[in-house]
Amino acid sequence: MILRCLVLFVALAFLQTPVVLLAQSPSVVADSLNHYLEVINAADSNDERLEAHQSLENLLRRALLKEDVFLYPFNEVRAMAIHPAVGSGLRVFSWMVPLHDEPAQYGCVLVYRDRKKQMNQIWTLEQQQGDMTSGRSVSEKNWPGSLIYNVVHVSAKPRDYYLLFGFEEAGEITNRKVVDVLYFQGNRPRIGLPVFEQGKRADKRLAFEYSQDAVFSLNFYDDIGMIVFDHLAPTHPSLEGQFAHYVPQQTFHGYRLQKGKWLYEENVDFRRSKKEKDGPYNDPAKFKAPKPPRN
Repeated sequence: MILRCLVLFVALAFLQTPVVLLAQSPSVVADSLNHYLEVINAADSNDERLEAHQSLENLLRRALLKEDVFLYPFNEVRAMAIHPAVGSGLRVFSWMVPLHDEPAQYGCVLVYRDRKKQMNQIWTLEQQQGDMTSGRSVSEKNWPGSLIYNVVHVSAKPRDYYLLFGFEEAGEITNRKVVDVLYFQGNRPRIGLPVFEQGKRADKRLAFEYSQDAVFSLNFYDDIGMIVFDHLAPTHPSLEGQFAHYVPQQTFHGYRLQKGKWLYEENVDFRRSKKEKDGPYNDPAKFKAPKPPRN
């Protein structure tokens, strides 16, 4: 009798398990991602967009537990930055949630393949508006938020870390590009290390705000081993500090890696290809503009 009840309990639990949890092929996961991304970029209300955003995040956290999904390239997924594994096996999935009359939100899922244990570890970066200029780092629950268009692994002592190059809409008439520093402490992700040195100052984050109409470049170039970015300045001296009027000035500055730190260099001799882009989906024009809400 006890055995019969146990079998019945297991059978009922199995029947109540959503089909999506049982087994999804990587291509089915990709189709689901495209569906949620379409809703995020085309739904009439913010509530619908945010609900799809949460569903997309839940899907990734669930599906990426499987090795075949982790290894899948997801080339068919649109409007999402999906980065191949870097370093010892970290993948980054990043997307943007445009909203009506509100600042855009950003999503990010990190997945690390532990080859020794043959299992995946998954974390979600949770966006919180906060001060990243202070000297302390923040947890994954206090991520400033951005659309991550490049990920660079840095092997250094006392710990390895990752540079997350991101784009964000800073305001109605300005954009911002940033470099956040991701590292792991006690098996948990943290953000912010003072690795960018300029004179006596050491910054744990790079951030550049500029006119929404400008094309600003910020990226790492492996062939020269540097982070390079456009010099920004206002279109007129009287507009100093008004970032809506900051545009590139045809010169470049950068940071060069030395013993785990990035040392600032001014007026870098650099030629950027006209065909070159910072990374996938770093331009908000690639996303559908939000539709006006219904009356």
